[in-house]
Amino acid sequence: MAIEQQAEDHEATPVEPAEQDKSITDWFSPVLVAVVGMGLLFPSIQLGVGTLNHPGVGLWPTINAVLLILMAPLMMLGRQRVELPTWRGVTNVIGIAVPLLIFVPLYDWMGLIGAGAVAMFVIAKWVGKMSWIGSLIITILVPSTVYLVFAVALGVNLRAF
Repeated sequence: MAIEQQAEDHEATPVEPAEQDKSITDWFSPVLVAVVGMGLLFPSIQLGVGTLNHPGVGLWPTINAVLLILMAPLMMLGRQRVELPTWRGVTNVIGIAVPLLIFVPLYDWMGLIGAGAVAMFVIAKWVGKMSWIGSLIITILVPSTVYLVFAVALGVNLRAF
């Protein structure tokens, strides 16, 4: 008896047909992956692939481009229904992409820690909506840690400032 009463109390309201399914089949991701792979393949081959014993500059970009092209049909087989992107989702992607794109020219002027600090601050404060203190902590810790791992521990030639 108690279960029937709970079921009556929580009865669902019918959903309008227009609101039932706002999802679409994801065919655009595999196509985008294939297009990016094909777009990267020819320039990477032109860089010079070399051999496995004496790799050229374009070996790893070529391998990555081929893997992208090979993954596209597999992604097409496993595609699912996905929600359409919302305006907030699009602005979040733009809010992360723009600081990362600005990072590249800033690196020549400010080095890894300086350019990374600018990018991380913008992302943490305005996309992540973190507090000022949290944003400043992220601004200091992330670029410094990346520099310590890659430049100091792994010996990659990176400018700090």
